[in-house]
Formats: sequence, structure tokens, C-alpha cells
Amino acid sequence: MPKSRGRKPKPPGKRKIGRATARGMASDALTAIVARRDHLFAEAFSEAVAAMPEECRVDHIDDPVDAVAPLAAVRLAIEALGERYAHAMGSYSWLFWLRRLPPTVFSGDLATSGPYRQALAEVLSARTTHTEQFEASKVRVVFPPMTDSQMESLMKLCGIATALATVHSVIRRAGKGQRVQWYGERLPWVVPDLALDEMIDLYDRRNLTGGLRAGTRSFKFYPLFTKIEPTREGTIALVVNHLRKVTPVPYWRGPARTVTRGDIRPGRYIVGGMTATDIRDIIQLSATVPNWADPGLASLLIFLRILFLAIFHSGWGPEWNPLPSVGYLVIPPEGLTEIIQTFLPAVSADLAQLIPGPVPDNAEQVLADLVNLEIGSWPLIRGPIIRWAGDQIAVDIDAATDRLDRMLTIPNRIGGNLVNARAAHFEQYMQGQIDQTPWMPGPPLRALWSKTLRINGKDITDVDAIAARGSTVLLVSCKSILYTPEYDGGDYRPVRNIRTNLEEYDTEWQARIAALRKSPVGDNYDLTGYALYGVVCTPHVSFVHEPQARIVIFSGERYLRATCSAYELRNFLMAADKISGAHDGHIPA
Repeated sequence: MPKSRGRKPKPPGKRKIGRATARGMASDALTAIVARRDHLFAEAFSEAVAAMPEECRVDHIDDPVDAVAPLAAVRLAIEALGERYAHAMGSYSWLFWLRRLPPTVFSGDLATSGPYRQALAEVLSARTTHTEQFEASKVRVVFPPMTDSQMESLMKLCGIATALATVHSVIRRAGKGQRVQWYGERLPWVVPDLALDEMIDLYDRRNLTGGLRAGTRSFKFYPLFTKIEPTREGTIALVVNHLRKVTPVPYWRGPARTVTRGDIRPGRYIVGGMTATDIRDIIQLSATVPNWADPGLASLLIFLRILFLAIFHSGWGPEWNPLPSVGYLVIPPEGLTEIIQTFLPAVSADLAQLIPGPVPDNAEQVLADLVNLEIGSWPLIRGPIIRWAGDQIAVDIDAATDRLDRMLTIPNRIGGNLVNARAAHFEQYMQGQIDQTPWMPGPPLRALWSKTLRINGKDITDVDAIAARGSTVLLVSCKSILYTPEYDGGDYRPVRNIRTNLEEYDTEWQARIAALRKSPVGDNYDLTGYALYGVVCTPHVSFVHEPQARIVIFSGERYLRATCSAYELRNFLMAADKISGAHDGHIPA
């Protein structure tokens, strides 16, 4: 038997048994409360209905516009109910237990339903005023004590979040034109409309592919233990990719830079680094750069960059890093200010050029900015990023990653060169995506990209992006449409405006494609012998009516719609082989 190297032996199994007992008790408690999910959810839904204003509990039907005010009243009433339950525990305890519930607690009709409902529960839980205290010596191994009453509150809050998500769904569907049905003893729902139901359900299914909320790709994500583009140390931020289901993912111990062998276990998050290359490229495309960034963005980048340096060089102690499992880190605040202040110059050197506006020069301001970031349940704005618990601090990297994506959006309201640069960057991004597929255009077609095609001295169209395979050419009109909070909230006006804009874009684009088919040889191009198709591509799926959801090109069971998202376009091009077209037709999905 090998001898110990001078270490004082610990009582046999003492610490191991203690941890096993804590984990076992937590697991048993969760199993027991999850078994009561349906019963407690039914109670939560009944309480949600009872909390609704009395006039909203009468059988009748409202037109979409008339339903706006009562739906808002119902939403606020259910939020207030959730806030009452939130006071049952402290902020850290809520995050701990919510992240350890099985995905089935929040599951719904769509793969996106569960993460949305869980995020709602987390936002509601942050409204607690319950104080809690955990000593720093227990960092990374704290299992918050939980009474039976608190366990019931945990599951009830999840039920209330699910009821609130149902109301959100009604608001969004009303924003797309559906009438609202009110009931005496149930939550509201919408009046069936066969054509509209079909288009909304199609929109929901298409959104499962994901999208670019910021109007283009706002940052690059590199999973840990993969090759990251050459970059200066201190410019990589710690982020996670939240998976929609439990999947085998990499886990590791100690500093990430020294890991030669990790472990693959079930988890919900892929941990990685974010580089600011894309935002830097956008700024370089713009002649002028206004102060566009939301307050707190610089502080968020600084903090996440410091955390990346910490896990990369120092690690997180001898235990397995918890990020792949729960998406947050627990650290003692003692010394945190000093760590931020020490690394702040190295991680903020480029921010003055990257994000015009004030960049904090002290650790206190960084932490204050993060604490003051607003969160919301409608439209959903995730957080908080920091949850204090006595001598510990929980940093929600999952919520921080989501917030980073939102804050790196360049809004239309600023106008001018930077918005145009964002649109140009989306075109470059899409051509780059196409070039990673078998449809990468070669010469002479490649020369058409970014060119203005002319016939008899008249401009016909710019080529935003082009894909080609064999004798088939796909011309892509790129529209850098943002996924704004107003659009997310289902407000009728922005939903209608984007839909009508896409109708116009589609009509114009197909007219230009028709002109090119009619005149395959122009002043500066020759498309003789090619079958031409055209689509309008947006960063994310936008709600449209049936004409803009028609399929214009397909290959077997793969197809591309007249208006498509960036992900839909890439997925089609990766798989499409034998091509057929439906220039004016529609193939049911």
C-alpha cells in the first residue's frame, strides 16, 4: 500500500459521508416534491385564476386590441402572486434548487417552453426579500437547508411561472391577430382560427432552430478545450451555451489550461469563451460610432473576462467545476474587489474603442453596475446575474450570457453608419455561413457577391449573398431585423410592421429574381444556363402569413421558405442535394 506523503490523515470517510448525506437528502427531497408536481401545479393554477381581476373571470370574447389591457392586468396579478411565494427563501437558495429540478418540471409542447418557464421562475424568485447567510468556508459545497413548506413553495412557484407563461402566450398570439376567450374558472386562451393557428404554430416550430437576436452575430462562442482564434489574453469572456435538454458535456477539475483529460457527463451547459471579434468588425465597417451601448455592458464584459482568466489559470478548487451542470459559480466575496481591481486594466484596455462611452476604472463601479442591471418577467429579461448570500456570491453565467447577447445589439434608433454597418456585417456573416456548405460559389459566380447587377445601364439589384450548386443559383436578400423586447412581447404594432415589411421585401425580391430570369445576360453578369431562386433571409424567424411562408426551393424533405432565418438557410444548404423548385407554389409543412 502506498504511504501518504506526510499529510495528516482525516477521520475515515467523515467528509465524504457528510457530503453524500447532504446530496442524498437534497436528492430525496427533490424526488418527493417532483412526484407531487401535478397536484401542486393544479393548486398554483387555481390560485392564479383566483388572483385575476374579477372582470377577467367572466365568460366572453375580446378582439385582440380590446384584450390588451385586461391581459396586462392578469399578467401583473399573477406576477404579484409569484412574488408572494418568492419570499419563502433567499435568492441564492432559489437559484440552487431551481437549477437542480429535472427538466420535466417545466416541459411543454415545444423544446423552448421548458427553458422559458424556468427563466420566468428564476426572475420571479429574485423578488425575494428573505435574507440568508452562508459562510465562505462552505464555498462550492453548500446545500441550503429546506423545509417541507419551502419545498412546496418551490413547486408552487414553478406552477405560477408556468401559468404566467400561458398568459404570455395568449398576449403574443393576440399580437398576431387572434381573439381572446375569457373563462370563469380558467386562465384565458385564444379563439381558434384555423388559418392563423396554422401560421402561429408554424412560427413556433420554426423558432426551435434558434436565431440571432442582435440583427447579426454579436459574438463568437468557443467551447472550452477547442482552439480559440488568436487573441490577446484578457479579451475572452466566460460564457455558456444553454442546451435545451440534458446532454453529455465536458466536465473538468482545476485550471482549464492544465486539463489533459476531463470527463463526459450529463449536463445542461457547454462552457466556453466569447470573443469580441464580430463587434469589432462591425465598428470597423462604420465611419462614425455613436454611444450606443446599454449602461453596464462594459462592466459585464470586464467581469466575465476576469472570471474566464480565473477558471483558465487558477481553476475552481479541487472539485469538479459546476458550470456544466448548473450554469452558475459560487465564490466568496472576500478578495473579489481586489481581484477585479488587479485585472481591470488588462481586461478593459480595448473597451474604449469597442464600446464608445464610459468604462469603469474601479472594482466597486463594476460590481455596482452588475447589481443594478434591471431584470423583468415581461418581456423576459433574465437575471439577476449576481445573487448575494452572506459570505458567498453566486454568479449566474447563464443569465449573464443571455444579457450579453441583448446588450451587444446595435439598435435601429441610433440610425446612421453603425446601423448600416450592422446590416453589412449580417451580409458578410451570411456569405461566410454559405461558404461553409457545399453551396459555396466558385468563379465566375463568386464575383457577383456584393456587386450591383445592371441591365442596359439600369441597376437591378445588389447581391447580398449568393449560393450555388451545379446549375442552381440561390440569391439571398439579407435583412438585419432585430429581435426587440417589443417584438418578443408580442406588441401588435411591431409584429405587424415586421410582417408587412417582409411582405414588401418578398414581393420586391421575387420581382428582381424574375427580371434576372428574363434577362440572364446583363451589363456585368452572365447567368445563362442557371436555374435562379431567391429568398429573403433574416437573423431570426419572423412571423409571416402564408404567402411569405411558401416554399420556393426544396430537396427531398428539406425545403427553404420565401422568408427564412439564417439558421434555416444554413441547415438547408448543408443537406440539400437534388433541387426542385416551387416558384409560386406552397408545400404544406
